[in-house]
Amino acid sequence: TMVAGLDAKLRQNPADGEGWQRLIRSYVVLGRKDDALAALKRAGEAFPAGTEESQTIAALAAELGLGSTE
Repeated sequence: TMVAGLDAKLRQNPADGEGWQRLIRSYVVLGRKDDALAALKRAGEAFPAGTEESQTIAALAAELGLGSTE
């Protein structure tokens, strides 16, 4: 599936902030909250706290009701 492919790409290249946002949002849309939270955690590991990417991902997580990595 496309979501699994995106997940695999991010495992190989975790420096894709937009990719993390798409993956997290996709898991939420699919009703896979645990996977969304796991992806959020991995995104938090990819981007140090305080970076633009981590802030954008944290804002998305809050918007989706997932909490934040910061």
